[in-house]
Amino acid sequence: MKNKRVLIITYYWPPSGGSGVQRTLYFAKYLKHFGWEPIIYTVENGEFPAIDESLLKEIPEGTEVIKTKIWEPYGLYKKFTGKKKAQKLKPLIVTEKQDRQLAHQVSTWIRGNFFIPDARKFWIKPSIQYLTTYLKEHPVDLLFSSSPPQSVHLIALGVKKALNIPWVADFRDPWTKISYYDDLMLMNWADKKHKQLELEVLQTADTVITVSESCQKDFVTIGNREVQVVTNGFEDSIVLPSIVPDPSYFTISYTGTLSRDRNPISIWKGIQELVQENAALKKALRLRFIGNVDRSIFESLEELGLQENYEKIGHVPHSKVFDYLMSSNALLLIGIPNDKGVLTGKLFEYLFSSKPILSIGPKDGDIDAILEESQAGTCVDFEEKDAFKTALLAYFNKRHIPSSKEVSPLVGAYSRRNLTKKLADYFDQLVG
Repeated sequence: MKNKRVLIITYYWPPSGGSGVQRTLYFAKYLKHFGWEPIIYTVENGEFPAIDESLLKEIPEGTEVIKTKIWEPYGLYKKFTGKKKAQKLKPLIVTEKQDRQLAHQVSTWIRGNFFIPDARKFWIKPSIQYLTTYLKEHPVDLLFSSSPPQSVHLIALGVKKALNIPWVADFRDPWTKISYYDDLMLMNWADKKHKQLELEVLQTADTVITVSESCQKDFVTIGNREVQVVTNGFEDSIVLPSIVPDPSYFTISYTGTLSRDRNPISIWKGIQELVQENAALKKALRLRFIGNVDRSIFESLEELGLQENYEKIGHVPHSKVFDYLMSSNALLLIGIPNDKGVLTGKLFEYLFSSKPILSIGPKDGDIDAILEESQAGTCVDFEEKDAFKTALLAYFNKRHIPSSKEVSPLVGAYSRRNLTKKLADYFDQLVG
């Protein structure tokens, strides 16, 4: 039986690196196993936070990838804020600490009020025109758009209106409920425009999917409609490297993006107290940061005298991430204050590694529930300094006990293959 065809509209696609590319890439990898042939529509010249050539090998052989050029205002932003033309911008540039803060604030105000829904808005109309013509000659059974950026949903919306193709809208992050929404300094008319577009997408898409139960509840409230959950996951085809932690250190690793507004200062103070109280921990403790981490994090650690206890790695190819995970004694997860619904992809990679997880984030949130269900770690809130100290010390005292190499059935449900099967089921329900 011939596979049905789905057009996946995504801004992030290899060689783009970072977390934004993972979800659509691995859906595309496994959809063929469940009766769907993915066709990718993406940008030819995007402004990506990192380049990761290693991800190109994860694209299934024979996958059709369509690319068109985009004009983005980031060149003007770099010039205005004194950044080099070739400098990579971090994913959450709105919240990052800047050298020319006034220029950054002016740019953020312009971005929030005049680049709606985001800085990729100039890709919307050309993409609708291009895809409307392309799809008449190369029809598909389904549209699938995955944000952020939210502009991809407006592309899908335009194509849906033109050709009436069934459409699934996938939200990796919230839209108007995103943690930095207030940082955009929106005027009333701009706020209304964002909410109007969000509502139109939610009510026009045939199926809406998001990554967590908390995000689901928000979208149900906003759109007054049913919303499905397909979480992020881990790639279980990866062979975990046979690397053991350096016995000279107690290494706690963080991977991914970490912005200034998620800086857990109270937790750092708790670590300062612990190393003052415990000479063995002071000598052994190494906080290792892999990825795009805002410099304010390191400034906070240095102000507390912890400059000898952290290591800054920076971005690495995704193929190397598990080397760092497996050489760690524990893994650090830092959520968003007062946001219970963000389930990042790295949570599931952490689970796959079977290393104990120290999570900083809202109690009774989605991460807390998964950690409790899988018995994979401990979650404390941003101000629960003493609870974090207790958990860290317990892991330190157990550091010589090897981690389990078995992935529990509870964790196995989050494999990307299993999650893609769930997504394909929604596709099948929609198109029969």
